[in-house]
Amino acid sequence: EDQASQVLLKRLLDTSILRSCSNVFSAFDESIMFQQDNDFSLQHNFKGVFHNISSILDCVQCQQCKLHGKMGMLGYGTALKILFV
Repeated sequence: EDQASQVLLKRLLDTSILRSCSNVFSAFDESIMFQQDNDFSLQHNFKGVFHNISSILDCVQCQQCKLHGKMGMLGYGTALKILFV
């Protein structure tokens, strides 16, 4: 089963379809986004957006949905902290 998975993965990675998507994969360059002069305002905007989304999640009645949303936002926030450092 592992060998079959490896063969399938290798076939996927070698396809012309995946190579044709290379422009999409290289379109987002986070090093450019976070190296601008307005890093502070960008970081401040992200904090505001995360605060607003967190406030909206507080209104969700389903505890499981609320927990799932909060954990997702925590993951995104952690990733952004790493990018801003």
